[in-house]
Amino acid sequence: MSKPHYFTFRFRGFAVGNDPESGYLRLITRHHTFYTDKRFFNDDAGFDQLQPDSRIYLGTHRLKDGSYWIDWITDGTTTLEIAHARPALLLPLSRLLTGIPAFFISGSMMFSWGFAFLMPLLFLTVTMMLLTWGLADLHAVCLRFSPRVRDLLAKLEQAKRGDTSFCEDIGQALLNPPYPDSMPEGFSDFGPTLSEIKQTVSAVRSGEWKSYVADSSGAALVYVCQGRGLSLSWRMGDPALRSQIDKILPFFYRTHAPFISQGDHVLTIFNHHSNKAIGVYNFTDGGCYIANGNWYRSDQSMAAFYRGMLFIFAPCMMALMMLFSAGFALSAGDVWRWHAVCGALKSMFSVLCILCGALLGGSDLAIQLTRLCSSRVSDWLRLRRRLEKLRQEQQHPPYIQEIW
Repeated sequence: MSKPHYFTFRFRGFAVGNDPESGYLRLITRHHTFYTDKRFFNDDAGFDQLQPDSRIYLGTHRLKDGSYWIDWITDGTTTLEIAHARPALLLPLSRLLTGIPAFFISGSMMFSWGFAFLMPLLFLTVTMMLLTWGLADLHAVCLRFSPRVRDLLAKLEQAKRGDTSFCEDIGQALLNPPYPDSMPEGFSDFGPTLSEIKQTVSAVRSGEWKSYVADSSGAALVYVCQGRGLSLSWRMGDPALRSQIDKILPFFYRTHAPFISQGDHVLTIFNHHSNKAIGVYNFTDGGCYIANGNWYRSDQSMAAFYRGMLFIFAPCMMALMMLFSAGFALSAGDVWRWHAVCGALKSMFSVLCILCGALLGGSDLAIQLTRLCSSRVSDWLRLRRRLEKLRQEQQHPPYIQEIW
């Protein structure tokens, strides 16, 4: 977990991103970019009370692309902090400590004839409770025990008392950062369907889209450069799951949503038939985004897939195997037959290893074949490498935010 960072500088006003009416905000200094969203704060009207040319103090944490997310902000008079940052711990912790053991116990014992009615009912009740409150309860516990969150809140209380000596002075905010007038080299010849444009954004608006193939949702930006309307869209997942994920406060954010504001200087590589953006570099704040296709997978996204398989999928499958093995062993007699459970688990563990290896190996083989055989994937990889080089030329980390 990245440690918190604290800054102070002269405030010049926020840039509003993606839509003039949105609460998605940005601040820029010579070497730093900050993002935040009004909807997470306890008093979003307080942002209007921050006076231009006043000195502000920020508590932030660093994101993967080198920018920062603002967790609290104060000017000595007005203090803005994220709402519900100090949740009550007793009820969430009680639900987790009772719900998780009850889930495994009821799941194991519902195979026994002696509990044929009671345990399935208890298992269903506990499962619904965990699905309803489990994510929010786990989030509350993480908020209370996270060293980063505790440090951010402790420094906020220190700032409220007037002690801001821990903040690094980084000068003043910039309204119009300098940007190169010429087109960067290497952004032509990315295939017959792709074109490039580098121009100031004259208008921008945002919206949402829904997939009619799967129960999915997404967001889209439409911005105008040189009179051409360009669109950048990304998936946001299943609406029901998204409603639960939205409860997570941004203390744990590692990436930010794409940000484009009116007046930004943007380089866009787009499909000139559909005007859909494939790669975007924002010279104003250094943000860089690339759209992934079904078979457009970088080493960065494949590494995330491997971590998900090895550290989430495999442990969850192993826990379910242990649950059902114990349940069948219990239902077979009056005592726990742990030798039968261990024998079954050895076979299941072998099957799980073979399954994970086959999924990882098959996925990697398919990705490598598409890189070798598909000219579109090769063009996409060349574009990604060129965007990484451009970020380094602009004194930013080579990280590129991939959107789906």
